[in-house]
Amino acid sequence: MTAPRPDAIVEGGTLGDELIVQATVDHYQDGVPWERMQTRAREQGVPLSANTLAKASARAIDLINPT
Repeated sequence: MTAPRPDAIVEGGTLGDELIVQATVDHYQDGVPWERMQTRAREQGVPLSANTLAKASARAIDLINPT
C-alpha cells in the first residue's frame, strides 16, 4: 500500500511543481523569456519547449487566482 500522491499543478504532466514555480518566478519577477528557459534546458539535454513552460505557468497562476 502506498500513500496517495499529492495534488499537482498539472495533473499527469511531465513537469514537476518545483520547476513550474521556478519558471513562473523567473519569467514574471526576473523577466526571463520563455524561449531563454527553453534554450537553457536544451543545452542541458532536456527537451523542453517554451510553450509547455508558459502553459504550465498559466495553470499555476489560475490555481492561485482563479478569477
